[in-house]
Amino acid sequence: MSYGFPIHQHVVQYSRLIAIVISDLCIESDLRTAIAKITYVNKAFPGEALKVITENKEEAIPYLRDAIEKAVDEKDDLEDNYQLHFYAFFLLGEFQDRDFLGQSFFSWD
Repeated sequence: MSYGFPIHQHVVQYSRLIAIVISDLCIESDLRTAIAKITYVNKAFPGEALKVITENKEEAIPYLRDAIEKAVDEKDDLEDNYQLHFYAFFLLGEFQDRDFLGQSFFSWD
């Protein structure tokens, strides 16, 4: 609707871009909240958090990879209640992330 004013194509494209950015920010916020819910031991099963993560697979993969790398790097110094790496292994397996899981980054020294 132009209300009698000409609408230039670049304005329409800019509006669409803004809508996409806002949508991406909302997804990122929801994803970060979901990751936070599975990072530490919690008595409640995080079903909704796992659903958000699986619905945003591509965006979640870097967080999940980082969780495993953190657990490997920190080994004995890892916080007692930290559990994100357990979920990360499961989810990356579900996502068939062969590029990451196929790496030989484990050092069994």
